[in-house]
Amino acid sequence: MYSFDELPVLLRDRFRLREDFQDCVFLCEFPVTLKKTPLYCPVIAFGLEGIDIGLPEDINSLPIIDSHKLGKDSFRFSIHVPRHQGGELCHSVLARLCRALLFESELELTSLSCQGIVYDRDSDSLILKGQFTLEESINSQ
Repeated sequence: MYSFDELPVLLRDRFRLREDFQDCVFLCEFPVTLKKTPLYCPVIAFGLEGIDIGLPEDINSLPIIDSHKLGKDSFRFSIHVPRHQGGELCHSVLARLCRALLFESELELTSLSCQGIVYDRDSDSLILKGQFTLEESINSQ
């Protein structure tokens, strides 16, 4: 069980400790520190996209009124790599991140997607953005 507001911090802290990501820096979105530019290594930022809390439904699509609700939480991530290291590094980091989220964590993802790579002139970096969704049961306790 996790709390949606704590997951970006939890992901940041867990990925920082992984040996297969020692070449990356992990952040939560919009940290209170200044961005280091130019980038010298990949930077991955996690953030909360949105939450949707509702009642579970029965086979007739009618809400089941009981003590728990279903939460559908959406999170985003962005992978920033130095421009001179190229888009291949974005894809390599994305592959490692997807493998870790899908197969090497206790999180039950219901979806994971990404967009194309874009160039950011301000940081002179390539950015690949993505998102993933989780579902959780929320109890009143």
